[in-house]
Amino acid sequence: LAYLDRLWITKHHHKKGIDPSQGVMFIAELVPLIWRQRVLRREISALLQRAFNAVVADLREDPAGPSPEHLEVLRRVVASFVDLGTTLEPLHPVGFYKEQLEDHLLKEVYVHYVGKAGAFAAQVSAGQVDEAAVAEYIRGVQRCVQAEEAIWEPVYASTSRGAVRVVRKSMLESEPHHQILMAFAQAALAFRAERLADLELLYRLLDNEDVDPSKGIEALRNIFFGFVKEVGAREVKRANEEGRNRQASPQRPDMSHMLARSSLPADYVC
Repeated sequence: LAYLDRLWITKHHHKKGIDPSQGVMFIAELVPLIWRQRVLRREISALLQRAFNAVVADLREDPAGPSPEHLEVLRRVVASFVDLGTTLEPLHPVGFYKEQLEDHLLKEVYVHYVGKAGAFAAQVSAGQVDEAAVAEYIRGVQRCVQAEEAIWEPVYASTSRGAVRVVRKSMLESEPHHQILMAFAQAALAFRAERLADLELLYRLLDNEDVDPSKGIEALRNIFFGFVKEVGAREVKRANEEGRNRQASPQRPDMSHMLARSSLPADYVC
């Protein structure tokens, strides 16, 4: 190969006027490049992607969760692509895996969870969703996050992060789910003390960089702040009225009891 490389480089340099450092590859480098272009970028690559996505879809829907044996198979497949990337692209070995498998996988994850979110939106449009259904949807989002983590955390952390991000964005940030969840939060604060556990779960799901803050944690905080302000104003008004009824100067209300008079527990932290 060294002999052929010398002839190859010399030919391009002297006969075609090409600088050897600009775009002229050694013969040993051409072999994996051609193999990648002719094999991985075409039919075999598509076949591998479909098979890989099908296996992951089956694991996601398995009520028992992914078995250690199946996770080991996934881990070995991912490792083989990373190793192959080390050979084909030594400077960016992980990029090969992301291009050939991870990007296609995350598209499938997105389609899957957009379908779930769309089914919920259709129920809302048909008037078939009540407060209990919204609470169950919130718990369902958490189960989806946990399902993706159960598959990918033991296999490849980067893919796990990407899959969880897709779940949150597709099921929490899109319309009309944002408005539905904010309306649920408002109702849970004002009227439904038994929904506070679901509200706390929603807070944890939205308090994440994966979700646009304007449609996530900031929107929810605004609801919390508005609720506290409303309760405070109501308690101050009540204290003033009690003071006038006693024909005495209004006493400053006991702030520690303001939230206790609402549906929120006294030690609840927004």
